[in-house]
Amino acid sequence: SIGVLKDVPLPERLKGDFNVSIVNAVVGPAGLVSLTSSVMLKNWELKLKELAVPISGLAANFKVSESQLTSQELVVNLGKGQIMAQVGVIDYLKSQTFDLSTEIKGIDLAEILDQSQAPVKVEGLLFASLKAKGQGADLNSISGDGSFEVKEAKLKDLNVLKMVLDKILFIPNLQARLEAKLTENYKAKLDDK
Repeated sequence: SIGVLKDVPLPERLKGDFNVSIVNAVVGPAGLVSLTSSVMLKNWELKLKELAVPISGLAANFKVSESQLTSQELVVNLGKGQIMAQVGVIDYLKSQTFDLSTEIKGIDLAEILDQSQAPVKVEGLLFASLKAKGQGADLNSISGDGSFEVKEAKLKDLNVLKMVLDKILFIPNLQARLEAKLTENYKAKLDDK
């Protein structure tokens, strides 16, 4: 029933207390005309298949007037890190014009990403701030600015020597020819992580 969300994949797990208090709802021949309510989500958790840890929060409060949806500061826990956001949606039934402000503090990439099958592992702490606005139904209307920083960034299990040899294309079969000439001790280094 929400067109913007029709292609969004469902989470693996969703739990929490969801309370809606409807003060006024007007329904006409074209469907919902206006709605005034408040929405509270408490002790919630959302598990996505793309993340190794669930996203959770203690409380999220939203106010819905006849034309606008707003949130008080929304605090989301992702592993040991946090995401703080404020969002407002004007004319949520039609144009869905939104204004978003987000700050990300100390999200540990090694903790939240499932890297068990990845040939190269990523480590670091993600910090970011983002402000964006636009219309939810029109991706081309979205504009904003932000900054991202990864502190203590590391790539693990990356064999730089092997990668460099693989990328030198102007000498045919360089890696195989070089490997044939190396001692066993140095051949093993080509397979090191």
